[in-house]
Amino acid sequence: MGSRNMKTQQKAQIRLASPKDIDRIVQMASQVQKMIRQRRSVFFRRITEFQRSRSFYTKALRKKDRILYVAELDGEVVGYAYAVIEKTPDDLISIPYVSFDELAVDKGYRGLGIGREIIEVIHKWAHDKKVGVIQLGVWEFNQNALKLYETFGYKTIMRKMEKVLRKR
Repeated sequence: MGSRNMKTQQKAQIRLASPKDIDRIVQMASQVQKMIRQRRSVFFRRITEFQRSRSFYTKALRKKDRILYVAELDGEVVGYAYAVIEKTPDDLISIPYVSFDELAVDKGYRGLGIGREIIEVIHKWAHDKKVGVIQLGVWEFNQNALKLYETFGYKTIMRKMEKVLRKR
């Protein structure tokens, strides 16, 4: 992987993912899953592989209501985003809406504005599809992501809470 210091002035190229990008996407998704496991270790007995497999992302490339973008610097994939147009009614929102399910930037490239660039492309995609609302989920402990989304005008509409009664 490249060095963050050399990449700070360059803007990432955001493009549609292709089958050759899938292994790298799974690798970055695993970084996110590892971070979640570290923060939520009370719920994980053993380390497991990321829940979404290579086949999940490969199938996403073929579906018209889904989008998989990658961010590239100097030919290296350093981030990705996955979103889907939801057409099933929800109690809280009218349809259709975009469910912005995944955004990840390789840990060596965070803080360079790549996530911001990807979000802008997701917004354009949703606008082009004539969808008026985007929803996403973000872990409460991920303060950097929360701040990023808030700069784009995302607001909390619901909060999920828990109380741990016993550890596994």
